[in-house]
Amino acid sequence: MRLIIDIPDTQYNNIMEVKSMSLGRIPYKGIIMNAIKGIQNGTPIPDNATNGDMIKAMFPNSKYTEYFADVEMRTVESDTRFKSVFDRDWWDEPYQKGGK
Repeated sequence: MRLIIDIPDTQYNNIMEVKSMSLGRIPYKGIIMNAIKGIQNGTPIPDNATNGDMIKAMFPNSKYTEYFADVEMRTVESDTRFKSVFDRDWWDEPYQKGGK
């Protein structure tokens, strides 16, 4: 299973610095607890996810209307309405990290 997690930059930097620390200096408890919290609050990515699955995972509170040729996404943030339209072929393609 893949998971999208959101953790504070400072925690991410601490985790990345673990590689260069000696074992006696690693703050295990804090890093492990923050990793657990990140996983608990993460967004699961389904196996064989499509681009549409990824958009829905990133914008879970948006409203989606699927048509034959495209998919319309509507969202409201800070009293501002946003509308995006995605080509249906792209929406249904398998998700590839890095935009290949």
